[in-house]
Amino acid sequence: MKFVALMKLYRGGEWLRLCLDQAKDAIDGVVAVAGRPWVPTAIPENCLDRLRQWRRDNPKTPVRILGTASDNQDEQYRFGMACIRADYGDDAVAMILDTDEIWLDGDAGRLREFVQEHRGLDGVKVRMRTYIKSPLYMVDPPEPHKPSCAIPVKSKARVEARFNRFGDGRWQVLPNIFMHHYSYVREDVKDIALKFATTNSQEVTPPHRDWMETTWDRIPDVQNFHMTVGCERCWHRIITLTPDQIPSSVASLPFIQQMISREKEVVQ
Repeated sequence: MKFVALMKLYRGGEWLRLCLDQAKDAIDGVVAVAGRPWVPTAIPENCLDRLRQWRRDNPKTPVRILGTASDNQDEQYRFGMACIRADYGDDAVAMILDTDEIWLDGDAGRLREFVQEHRGLDGVKVRMRTYIKSPLYMVDPPEPHKPSCAIPVKSKARVEARFNRFGDGRWQVLPNIFMHHYSYVREDVKDIALKFATTNSQEVTPPHRDWMETTWDRIPDVQNFHMTVGCERCWHRIITLTPDQIPSSVASLPFIQQMISREKEVVQ
């Protein structure tokens, strides 16, 4: 079985190196799809140069970068899956990675082992820890959405609506492991508004249009504050971590260290 990372490239480049570093011991290669943004925007992508540098720094891990004119993320996934199947064979499995999703030490390897031991599944999902505004602000309890994290290329499952439903075929949730979701922790706050505009959940429920104005500045003193109508309770509350509770791999990032320093200054 070949286990190949499948990524879509646009924003979140500040997380990309760590994302791949935490997965590289478990994967046999990387297929990255660089398409048009899912919504019209003037913000340029910030992943391609970082991925090319990671490829130069990790020559033992094959990295293939695909270009597509599609602005539909489901089509981008299907394009990448077809490439993995062509390059790695019918027994290959795609590990779905967003640039801002971080696996803790050894967890990507445990995912690979689980997939290897359950080859009859059409896909595996994972629970996630979600962070909002700061690496110190974690959603509690964990939100109910469980993203797809591993899909065999010959699966019956349709690669769509990653966070919204299990889709076709036989699925299982990876036990006792969380993926850490930092999509709402960015160097540039402009990325947060863009992230809300492109989140899958908004294909089903509309967003609170004034969420950034009414909610963002109140974090962490918020409750039932998810940005989509009808999903508010998915983010019930924030618990504030101490710096030593942040995963060490995350805490090592310079922009995260700067965020933590700012938070300390606010408290003082």
